[in-house]
Amino acid sequence: MPASLRNLMLTILSLLALGQAQAQTEAGSSIENQLKTQYNESFPGNPRSQGFSRTVTTTVLGLCAPRILPDGTVSNPGQVISSIAGSRAILSYTVFNQGNGAFSLPLSVKALDGWTAQSIKIFHDLQNDGAIDPTDPEITAIDLKAGQSARVLVQVQTPFSTSGSAHFDLQALCTDGLGTKTDNGNVGRVTLTAESAVKLDKQMTLTEVRKDDEVTVKLKVTNTGFDDLQNVQVMDRLDQEGLQGMAYVPGSLEVVSGVKPFPGALYFDSGNQAVSVIFDRIPRAGIREVQFKLKVLSAALLGNRVNSAQVQAASSTDPSVLVSADSSFAFKVLNRPEIWLGPLSQPQAAEMTDADMQQGKITAQGKELCMGHTVLNAAQISDVVSIAVESINPDVQVRILSAQGTPLPAEIPLEPTQSLNFQTCYTTSTPTESTFDVVWKATSKLGATPNRTLDRITVQYPPEIWLGPLSLPKAAELTEEDTVHGEILARNLMECLDHTVLNAAGVTDTVTLTLEDINDTPVLNSTDVKFDFYQGTSKLTLPVKFTLPAGGSENFRICYTRVSSKQTPFSVRVVAASDRGGVNRSLDSLSHAVLGPDQKLNLQKSQSVAAGTKLLHGEEYTYTLSLTNKLPYTLTELLVTDLLDPNLDYISMEVLLDGTVQPDVQVVRTELKDEQGKRTATRLEWKIPALDPEQIAEIRFKVKVHPDARDGYVLDNAFTADALELVAPLESNHVQVLLWSTALLLKKEADKKVVEYGDVLNWTLTLTNPASTVTVQDVMLEDLLPRGLVYIPGSTQWKLENAGAANQPMHTAPDPVQQGQLLRWGQSAQSTLPALPAQARLVLTFSTRVTPEVGDEIINGATAIGCGLKDPNLNQCVVTVASNSGGVSTATVQVKSALFKTPALLVGRVYVDRDEDRKYDPAIDQPLKNARVVLSSGRSITTDAEGRYSADGIQTGIWALRLDPFSAPYTPEAMPEDRGKPGSRNLMIAGLTTVDFPLLPSSADVRTFRTTRLQYGPLTVQKTVHPAGNNEYIVTVKLTATQDLPDFQITDLLPEGATLLEGEAAPQFEVLSQGDHLLDYRIHFEGAWSGALTDPQVRWRYP
Repeated sequence: MPASLRNLMLTILSLLALGQAQAQTEAGSSIENQLKTQYNESFPGNPRSQGFSRTVTTTVLGLCAPRILPDGTVSNPGQVISSIAGSRAILSYTVFNQGNGAFSLPLSVKALDGWTAQSIKIFHDLQNDGAIDPTDPEITAIDLKAGQSARVLVQVQTPFSTSGSAHFDLQALCTDGLGTKTDNGNVGRVTLTAESAVKLDKQMTLTEVRKDDEVTVKLKVTNTGFDDLQNVQVMDRLDQEGLQGMAYVPGSLEVVSGVKPFPGALYFDSGNQAVSVIFDRIPRAGIREVQFKLKVLSAALLGNRVNSAQVQAASSTDPSVLVSADSSFAFKVLNRPEIWLGPLSQPQAAEMTDADMQQGKITAQGKELCMGHTVLNAAQISDVVSIAVESINPDVQVRILSAQGTPLPAEIPLEPTQSLNFQTCYTTSTPTESTFDVVWKATSKLGATPNRTLDRITVQYPPEIWLGPLSLPKAAELTEEDTVHGEILARNLMECLDHTVLNAAGVTDTVTLTLEDINDTPVLNSTDVKFDFYQGTSKLTLPVKFTLPAGGSENFRICYTRVSSKQTPFSVRVVAASDRGGVNRSLDSLSHAVLGPDQKLNLQKSQSVAAGTKLLHGEEYTYTLSLTNKLPYTLTELLVTDLLDPNLDYISMEVLLDGTVQPDVQVVRTELKDEQGKRTATRLEWKIPALDPEQIAEIRFKVKVHPDARDGYVLDNAFTADALELVAPLESNHVQVLLWSTALLLKKEADKKVVEYGDVLNWTLTLTNPASTVTVQDVMLEDLLPRGLVYIPGSTQWKLENAGAANQPMHTAPDPVQQGQLLRWGQSAQSTLPALPAQARLVLTFSTRVTPEVGDEIINGATAIGCGLKDPNLNQCVVTVASNSGGVSTATVQVKSALFKTPALLVGRVYVDRDEDRKYDPAIDQPLKNARVVLSSGRSITTDAEGRYSADGIQTGIWALRLDPFSAPYTPEAMPEDRGKPGSRNLMIAGLTTVDFPLLPSSADVRTFRTTRLQYGPLTVQKTVHPAGNNEYIVTVKLTATQDLPDFQITDLLPEGATLLEGEAAPQFEVLSQGDHLLDYRIHFEGAWSGALTDPQVRWRYP
């Protein structure tokens, strides 16, 4: 093998053993054998190649194979007959030539035992009736072709005055090139009787049967004795080996001789699988004939068979004398040849039906059309099949090819169940369009029933229609090149896409244009997307048709209008269908334009009163509705709707466009009422015909609070706008006013005007609900005790007055919830206060003790809140009512003991210590103006132009001071008193105390600091981080509160990886009192300087 060949594949086309060839193939035939190889070249991509060996021719020799049936031995003879001594007995045989050529088979009979026959002759039973007729010749040999058989009769002349049995063996022989072949072992028995004898002859109408054949079996009984026979029973068992695979045909059993059998004796016993007939009497020389039918089933095994039958009778003169006889008939079961022809892979389709028909089109002169077919040998024997055209149109030329495209042989050998695929190919040169049928017929060399199939060929030269974007009709169908894109700008605005349709055929054609909705959810309908066809500015009538000459084209456009509020993209397939059958498609793809954030219709609602204003009954105010069109298109039929609350009455209105009053635009008012006829709302509607881009429409209308408006009601109002071009109505912002005239009245009183240290000071809080109808729920009282006052536990009492049946006398109540100096009644279940009906009054008293920590004057304030309106579903308060319109009720008491206190005076200076000697030298150092010094009480002092500050009236004691780093842009010098916190002091203040704050001067290596600032409501938080060297930082947090903040918490997270060296980063405050507070701590942080500053978080509770 050459080195360049790889993957050698050998295909043996035909290799038959010689013995098989001689046994199966006719003598003298020639067998040609050739070897075919297929292989791949070693180079990738090369096609497969093939090669052939030289042809070897083999000639098949003649093979002789004689066969005689039925077989038999002396102990088990193939047939048994009884005969009267001196008569002629007949043995019936079938001789077969099972060789592959014609042979003359010599025949002889060998007497094996018993009495000696007077003569033995052999006859050829030409009529196959089991009887020696005058025309049946006596023979010693018989000539048979390959596979042929013949019926022969052996006539034995029995001797007189003899009884018993003798056995005879018919033998056949023949000679071929391999020697002489003999068939013996075909023993038959002849039994002689004195007076009674019977003979049975069996015949079958076919000696060779095939599947589905029906064969008639005939049984002839002859009384060959000298007296009558009685109770003659003829039986043919169907369960014998020779009849396996064959079935009795119901109803076919009959007596041919016309003589009735014994009553009830004619039957087919399915249980015994036997055919049996009993005759009551057969006279001397009498004959009775019985016949029935057998059907060959598909399960019948192929080959030679023998069917044996028996007859038994009794002598009429001596019933004890019984006679019997057997008879056999040899036949052969052959496979019925069966061929099928049909479409590819469907050879067994019902012949000449639609399933057996293939259709194809020839679309151009000279163009070949090929159709696949399959021929099948459905039999169990080999066959040779031929395929030929039975009928065809003379204008069509045809070729019959193998599946590989080579000419198909005239004769196709097929093994059992083998099939072959082939193809029929057609061409035509006729210019005429037509349809014709071609009938193909398969025939069998073994004589199987021919089978046909049908090819229906249509000659049709197709139209050539093209459809695509404008001036590009031949774009590849339904590709991106063939797609027309469009953007829908707005609802009810038309988007038009241009197309060109072309007739590229050589004849005139009429084209119909249609649209196919290919979206998962259809869009082309009256409620979503409408469409129209236009040519120029002319609208075309549906269906749109163009008659185009050869090579002619037309331009047109399809305009889509989205009438629904959907904005999903969609695609439509445009279809051009030719009257001659051609179709071409193009694609329209539409999406909605994406507008910029500022391209919209801006709606703004405002009112002439401030948000949250509490309006009284009968008050008037004005709503203004502003609409600015920032869209790139005009809005048409702009509908503006305002749903007016039933607590408001409409008074008047005006509409302006770009500042010009529009008297033609009027309001439509609709009263909305419930089932009881009560007004639930007033709908105001204005319809503006058009609003151009950048145009402003303004609607102003005046309303009045209804006299029956519900107190505590929040009027929430907005308006909507819709237009034909908008996807959905738009809603404006909401504006609110509160209808409420009710406020709680809180009065606070002390039982003394002047107190001394240790005194008990009693306080009275009187809370009144002046409303006429509203009950205030969830009442809560708060009292922030000044420093130095201590609440006396168990001192709380209250009573409810002017509440009708809800009145309660003065009684001791649970203590309030106390947080630092803040007392709160009504917050917890233990300190719950009663609801306050309209005009009712709650009087609450409690006691405090005066301690030396109080100042010169005690100013004690209290507040009260309650719920004026609750949501019944959510159990949440809708309107909160505060005392004294949110103010604080206070009472003032003088402290007499303050006259004997010794106040202290704090003075000092803030300056830049240029010589860094920690001593102020006016000639060298620089005083710092407006620097702030903050005391631990929250009090702060600002320096003057000389850097000086002073604070008098300070109580003697330990105080903490802090220089506000935000007011002094210099780093404080480290002092022993600052305890490692430059700018801080913690010392005893008594009498006259001086504290200076020297600052380091600015220099090139001055360390920088970082700061952050947070301001929210009443609180300002400032945080500064100063580098202190050695990866240490001083953090200062300044808290400035404009009011007391209860439950105050600050969380100042350290930078990731930092450790706290000194101080507290998250202190807790029961109340952060009004004023300035400074916090500082020291951290160690080795990260980048930029990461040393974090943002603190704060929280507190509102009353």
